[in-house]
Amino acid sequence: MDKDHPLLLNLIEYFSLDLFIKFNIWFYIGSNDLFPCPSGILHKNCEYKANLQKMGSPKVASINLGLYLYSFPILNFSINQPKSKVMTFPKIIFSYLLTTVVFFAIDMVWLGIIAKNIYRKYLGALLSDTVNWTAAIIFYLIFMVGIFIFVISPAVEKQSVVRSVLLGAVFGLIAYATYDLTNYATLKGFPLNIVFIDLAWGAVLTALVSLAGYYIVKFIV
Repeated sequence: MDKDHPLLLNLIEYFSLDLFIKFNIWFYIGSNDLFPCPSGILHKNCEYKANLQKMGSPKVASINLGLYLYSFPILNFSINQPKSKVMTFPKIIFSYLLTTVVFFAIDMVWLGIIAKNIYRKYLGALLSDTVNWTAAIIFYLIFMVGIFIFVISPAVEKQSVVRSVLLGAVFGLIAYATYDLTNYATLKGFPLNIVFIDLAWGAVLTALVSLAGYYIVKFIV
């Protein structure tokens, strides 16, 4: 009688551009064993084909396993989509850049017009006379990567506008809370009013940008 002790003999076969990992795994398995779909950090969508070959006893299963990294769901828009609607790398970059422009435009309206006097009133002594645009642009680019990975991609995968807005609000609240609460904890005289204003704006801004990004991705795909 075969024993139920799988033995992993051969791992990663290749690692392709879209972070698709194909494993060629050999397992010693019993005649009634089933190989489960992986979970945890790996994407819930996976496909595998098992070709059992008799090589004496016990049986050996040669399993080609298609796995997607859950950490990078933005590159996985092709899951369960027709060939004509596959999210290619150029489309991802184009969607990312368009959404970043939307983010920048909305935030500039807030910072330059709506809340300009508020920040000058409460942060006048802390504000620089000139904007460090290099640092600002780096922030927008990094923040947008987070929005795409943790907000827009899951929303598109679930085909849910509501999810994009809710996840965007939560993500923005957390990100802006990290900045403002750290300032409030470490900087002398950092106004509590600004903390609450920024937290609210971070949630609203990221929700709006995530909503726009959701429709941009849907349109481009």
